[in-house]
Amino acid sequence: MKNEELTSFLKQAYEQKVLVSGICVGSIAVAQTGLLAGRQANKAEYVVQNVVMHEDIITSNGPDGGKVSLTHYAKHKKDARN
Repeated sequence: MKNEELTSFLKQAYEQKVLVSGICVGSIAVAQTGLLAGRQANKAEYVVQNVVMHEDIITSNGPDGGKVSLTHYAKHKKDARN
């Protein structure tokens, strides 16, 4: 079942250039927005990876993948500033 309020919130965040991330079943909520159309992601279109990172959306298969994804994102942002 789709949560329209959550879907609307995620789409609005994406439009405002906020990083959207889904961890474990949260990836399904991100997928239901349509923002992952044509992209690989954990839980949405199953791939055998802990983390699937795009410039604007990150999905992971659970808490450990979430830690890895946020660490990589922070490093990417830091490198981009330098």
